[in-house]
Amino acid sequence: MATLATILLMIVAGGALLYAARSQASPATVSSTPSPTPTSTAALATASPIASSAGKTNDPRATVVGCGTLVVNAVTSGEGSGPNTYELLSPTGVVVGRLFWDAGQSAVGTYVCVRAIPGAPVVGFSSLIRPGEAGYVAPPSLVAIDSCGTVTGYAADGAHMLLTLTAGGTATQYRLEYQFAYNAAPTDIGDRFSTKTPQLLLLTGRQFPPDSSSPNAISLRQYNVARVSSCMPTTSVNPRPAGFTLPLGCAYIGQPLAGTEYSQWDVDCGGPSNDARGTLAYPLIQQGWTGCGVGLGNSSWAKGTARLSVTEGAGGPGGYPKVSQPARPAATTSCP
Repeated sequence: MATLATILLMIVAGGALLYAARSQASPATVSSTPSPTPTSTAALATASPIASSAGKTNDPRATVVGCGTLVVNAVTSGEGSGPNTYELLSPTGVVVGRLFWDAGQSAVGTYVCVRAIPGAPVVGFSSLIRPGEAGYVAPPSLVAIDSCGTVTGYAADGAHMLLTLTAGGTATQYRLEYQFAYNAAPTDIGDRFSTKTPQLLLLTGRQFPPDSSSPNAISLRQYNVARVSSCMPTTSVNPRPAGFTLPLGCAYIGQPLAGTEYSQWDVDCGGPSNDARGTLAYPLIQQGWTGCGVGLGNSSWAKGTARLSVTEGAGGPGGYPKVSQPARPAATTSCP
């Protein structure tokens, strides 16, 4: 009997220990479920479940993270449109995602990071991520206008590319790695360089600290490489748009068409020519311009009595996006 009692006591104690161990392990198992990685500003754009503006949740496991500048929704009718719908633009002008935000906590034109309930074509707002909080990604820096120039150095190993661009007698080396922001780089850069065929390239991307293997090179990630027809210094363009400075990483293509009624500039920002409205929306807002509407392939902007329009490019040779500005100021400071 003593032996039987001892065995029963051991069974009961073992069961209690097992229950306690499970009770302690359960929360750890739940909390170990990873939240979406908050390093990609394209998180909102990849969401696919049905969108919903109701049932907001603060559970990070049920949301996606996206960061960008809050702008007015460019879709004015049909799928993806509607009241209280905004867009997030990355600093390069790429649309991060379309967001239903019925209780906005930031003004249009503000860089924000948000948790959103997955949905397509619109995601639902869950919560604002403030600087210093988990998931917040600081706005990336962009390369300067000297990222346009003639290729005077080239090396690649399939995972990295070292490009030296020379403009105005100054040579700058760039180290390109990881992923493309838009399309793949031209595949014949190395061939043209080896045959000494002149080529002009424009680079844009996120700038990171130099890599130890190339300490003198500007390190770019999420980059884009575009072949352009000219690299004209901004200071040599005359006239230039009143009240607007072309953003870093963009270039004027030739001199403007200047007339008595309006002036028109061809520009290249290294991205798709049919996304000029998105590419230039961020710097326009940052420089105090107000969107006045989006038409078929163009958008209009106002700043005081100045007016400006952005027209998508047709692509192909000479099919650059265009920026136009009337020669005379408007009668009022409000949008037409």
